[in-house]
Amino acid sequence: MSNELCQRIAIELERRMIESGMPSVAFAIAQDGVIVHEQGLGWADRDRKIPTTPQTLYPIASITKTITGMAIMKLVERGLVDLDQPINRYLAPEAQVRAWIGRAEDATVRLVANHAAGLPTYSRNFRASETISLDESITRYANIVAPPGERYGYSNIGYAVLARLIERVSGQSYATFIEREIFKPLGMQHAFIGLPSADSSRCATIYDWENKAVTPDAMQATDHAAASSAICSVHDLVTLGLFHLGHLSPGQTQVISAKSVAAMQSLTFPINPGRSSDVNVHHESNYGIGWVLDNDELGARVSHAGGMDGCASKLLILPRERLVIALLCNAFNKTLYTLENDILSQWLPGYAERLTAYRNRTAAMPEHSPASPELLERLPGKWRGNIHTYEGTIPLELSFTSPTAGQAQLHEPRHDPSHAPLNDLKHVGMRVMATFMGVIHTSDTDMRVRLPGHSLRLDLTLRGGRLCGVIYSQRGNILNHWVELSRQA
Repeated sequence: MSNELCQRIAIELERRMIESGMPSVAFAIAQDGVIVHEQGLGWADRDRKIPTTPQTLYPIASITKTITGMAIMKLVERGLVDLDQPINRYLAPEAQVRAWIGRAEDATVRLVANHAAGLPTYSRNFRASETISLDESITRYANIVAPPGERYGYSNIGYAVLARLIERVSGQSYATFIEREIFKPLGMQHAFIGLPSADSSRCATIYDWENKAVTPDAMQATDHAAASSAICSVHDLVTLGLFHLGHLSPGQTQVISAKSVAAMQSLTFPINPGRSSDVNVHHESNYGIGWVLDNDELGARVSHAGGMDGCASKLLILPRERLVIALLCNAFNKTLYTLENDILSQWLPGYAERLTAYRNRTAAMPEHSPASPELLERLPGKWRGNIHTYEGTIPLELSFTSPTAGQAQLHEPRHDPSHAPLNDLKHVGMRVMATFMGVIHTSDTDMRVRLPGHSLRLDLTLRGGRLCGVIYSQRGNILNHWVELSRQA
């Protein structure tokens, strides 16, 4: 492609960057095994007026899961891990995945990597000076809340469990294994796992939700590094994409075989979100091992996105077009995830028209599957039971005056019983989901300063005579606890 086309794309991306308030965008385009164009737009550090470049390092957030998937496949190739064995086989006896429903032995390594083992949503950050044991986190939060293999559920705690597997099987820390076995053989010489140090001059300054610069000493660590803690440049990221397209750059090593690359890109579990509000997940999306997989009128696509406070990232592979696109930003901004369409609309003839057709087709789709008539009939009334935290049980009562209205009563031992209306109440099949205001006090939730607007989120399923599932404590972190309720006469 011509330099003129690349510059037109850069001008369009810069316009979108300025309009949306992104501090910077680094992007790279590769085709037929060659990096055609890479460029930094905007500021790696606004205050110091340091421009971003293709070598500037950014957090890539959840694209880390792709790298973790590669590490798992490397251990599979060495005969040290079997994807279809229970994940608990590779964990410490005192730090096992716990099944509140279904069987823990059905939670295989493959299902954990597919986000289909029944493990819940999870996010936990803490001061870098604090020490959090990964085994303790697994014991507290690796809770199977849906039968393994029943449905897709994006889970950072699942990838934290995979990190522990890598450490126990390899005898190395997760960060050391990734840097020695993945980054260096691929020529990603400056990529690393963790937080930038104060002298990390190659790292972009990140900007928080209020658009304020976050200094290295104020950055937070996490116990799910294997889900979200890799840092690299857009040059390295597009090179990683080329490897998964089957191209080795000079100086690279074939870190995993072509067979393992293909296994990661196998359509192993449907995400099936309906008409999702997540622009990185489509109606027919599937999940492989560390990859989101699509094949519709926009073509076959292998991708993963990342996003958290301080960054947004996207790596996209179009196998038929032999094309890779990488995008990075040093603030969380959803506009970044739409820039691939700006690139592809200019790069690929007919893509803009196909994109319009796709949007027209999916606009009328429902956001999710309809509620089961059985659920709607049986839900009204009172349901009582307990929230099970690692520190004990907390009584909970839900009262549904109709399928679409109700309230929660939380009997938290430190306070008088609190009543709160159920908000955002919706039903999907036999599941009921809602949020309400309240606090589940545990030592983990109380580690952080109380945040305004703290809420609890329910995701329960009607199973026989029980409403059971998970409640999320959303207080800066997202912590999960098992819930089991019975209908009262």
